[in-house]
Amino acid sequence: MTTAKTYFSAFALIVSCAVLAFALWHLAGLTGIEAALTLACLLLGASQVIAHVSRDRRSDRTVAQVDDLALASAQTVREVEGLKQSTNEIRSSLKENDGVKSAELAAQLQVLETLVKQLAERVASAQLVAIEPSPAAANGSAANGLDTAGGGGDQGVSDVEMIGKVRKSLEENRVDLYLQPIVSLPQRRTRYYEALTRLRDSGGDIIMPASYLQVAETAGIMPMIDNLLLFRCVKVMRRLLDRNREIGVFCNISAHSLLDAEFFPQFLEFMKQNEELSGAMIFEFSQATVNGAGPLELESMSMLKDLGFNFSMDHVSSLDIDYQALSDRGFRFLKVDARTLIDGMGSAGAQIHSADLKALLSRFGLQLVAEKIETERDVVTLLDYDVGLGQGYLFSEPRLVREEIIETPVSRAAQ
Repeated sequence: MTTAKTYFSAFALIVSCAVLAFALWHLAGLTGIEAALTLACLLLGASQVIAHVSRDRRSDRTVAQVDDLALASAQTVREVEGLKQSTNEIRSSLKENDGVKSAELAAQLQVLETLVKQLAERVASAQLVAIEPSPAAANGSAANGLDTAGGGGDQGVSDVEMIGKVRKSLEENRVDLYLQPIVSLPQRRTRYYEALTRLRDSGGDIIMPASYLQVAETAGIMPMIDNLLLFRCVKVMRRLLDRNREIGVFCNISAHSLLDAEFFPQFLEFMKQNEELSGAMIFEFSQATVNGAGPLELESMSMLKDLGFNFSMDHVSSLDIDYQALSDRGFRFLKVDARTLIDGMGSAGAQIHSADLKALLSRFGLQLVAEKIETERDVVTLLDYDVGLGQGYLFSEPRLVREEIIETPVSRAAQ
């Protein structure tokens, strides 16, 4: 359309010039040269006028554009100032929230420390007195048939002496947290960790669970040990989530802790305040604890499940299990010894082949974890059985979590 208008204007100009030239030559009596010169002067003057008008119009448009740009720049400046103000408000809010969160965590830790002191006093004043050395202990052997292999030189220690060592370790906070990875197969990428507790005596020697577990349960100290393990698990869990939101930690809890009227309510309150960890922290119970659970233990498990926490069952000696009931209670993991899977599950009461166990568990929302894997040959066989998660010394032994790692504050991203 613009091109047509241009052609039309040019044609009209040519016709007008021709008519004007004819009028000057024929009517005004000018010669052809005079008429041509006069026409050229008129055209030159007209072109100057048109050019001046065009410049004025372009100038007007430029001024309008500059005004528009100035308005846009002013609007941008206002928006930037608004963003700065919003950013400052957000920073202030984060600082306030961090302060509130720190206060909450401090209060939680104070509750735990108070509970530790209460349990220590109870053990020192009442239950410790009730423990008498057994004849086996008096003769220098392991009490109550307890296996003390790997117990850090604790063979021949009586029950009373062992309880004294454990109580002293707890009171002086000589409790270490170890983590052992649970890896995906065949990639061997760390997907979870299992948290393990190790106590140290006054000489710095490790007191292995096999040495103190039974006498600690008898003395009622297990809730105290679980408490300290939980305390460290939560702190380490926050550190891990700061690096990887997909990681998880298995934290062992004893039946004594579920039944303890003094420990469990505070334990439950602590987990309510840390409910955001429910997707990453898995509470682990032995099969003996699960099978022997009475109404109180089941109610305690149900309370944890209602908070969104999932469970794992380990120390599995029998695979004759009601998997649907296990799933309904909130269990999502089942740990089976690698030797049971490799050597045949008939000894564990299973009616299916090892290669079918994973698929069976999957139907009930359970994941199979093969534990105590020690050789590459074991891995090859377990891969044939489609086992997807593995744990054992082949991948890594439990490693000590340094105290400074536990005590380092976590960032807001993990909270």
